[in-house]
Amino acid sequence: MKRKLLSILLTLCLAFSLLPTAALADGEKVAQVGETKYATLQEAVNAANDNTVKLLENVTEDINIPTGINVTLDLNGHKITNVSGHTITVEKGGKLNISDSVGTGVVDNTSHGKGAIVNSGEVTLNGGTFKRSAENGTYSPYGNGGNSWYTIANYGTMEINTGVTVENAGGYSSMIRNGGEATADCNLTIRGGNFTGGINTVKNDLFGVLTINGGNFSNTAQYVIMNWNKAEITAGTFQTLDTASAVLFTSAFGSNANYVGDLTISGKGEMDDYSDEDSQPWAVYSLEIVSVTVEKKITSIGDAAFYGEYENLKTVCLPDTLERIGDHAVNIAEWVIFAITGKHENE
Repeated sequence: MKRKLLSILLTLCLAFSLLPTAALADGEKVAQVGETKYATLQEAVNAANDNTVKLLENVTEDINIPTGINVTLDLNGHKITNVSGHTITVEKGGKLNISDSVGTGVVDNTSHGKGAIVNSGEVTLNGGTFKRSAENGTYSPYGNGGNSWYTIANYGTMEINTGVTVENAGGYSSMIRNGGEATADCNLTIRGGNFTGGINTVKNDLFGVLTINGGNFSNTAQYVIMNWNKAEITAGTFQTLDTASAVLFTSAFGSNANYVGDLTISGKGEMDDYSDEDSQPWAVYSLEIVSVTVEKKITSIGDAAFYGEYENLKTVCLPDTLERIGDHAVNIAEWVIFAITGKHENE
């Protein structure tokens, strides 16, 4: 009986020792460049200059794209979660293109004061979901809950395209921050994608140059777009839910030349007429608006569109293609520079 029991135990031990070894052999390589596989994603990134890294497994790492490295990362349906820092940091002079050939890839961050992507170089996002799954900040009561930050912070050049989703369930930090901790222009261009959450869905900060040409944006806390510097919006859908008070907040800040509060209005067709200054959808922000540029495809300026207490409005620029300017469209004072021009820098 003892001999039979010993034989069974030895058999079980042998099976136990063999199975994990095989599993480890399959799972020890988490990323691939060409035909070469690597034990960590960072090792693959370091070896992949001007090549594509394909993620083979879910990983928990803090990834750095150093100066001089140009990498394309295919999430391949897998997930990158941080250890304790930013999930992906792109240094000045580094270049990163992220895609997702499967469609279920995720870049997540779970640490307080850290983001899924922090970019000081050049980043293009063509796929993947970017989020902070442990985000605990709240709008009411207003507090970080011990774990809050931006999902994406851009201090370099970034382009976001269709196929990307960015999320932040909190109401304390903005979801995407463009600019702020910078000494030169930070350029963020959004051409498509889905963007939901944060106290502000997109915050365009000091030195921020924001262009939105498409995408779906929604917010449940404060603003969909908060602009402190230069923003141009030509297309997209923007939705406020719950306590969110406005699609757009735009303003200068003090006398800082890099908080200019410029707003460009693009679109097509006629602007609505307004019965008085209180009926304008942006009337509540009349004291924050510094400059207004209306582009060519807008065919009319509605009655009383910018009439009222626009005390900080310095410049109004209208296209020469306007067919109609409504009654009391702009409250013109001696300190307003009013120009009608056919010249536009983006043509």
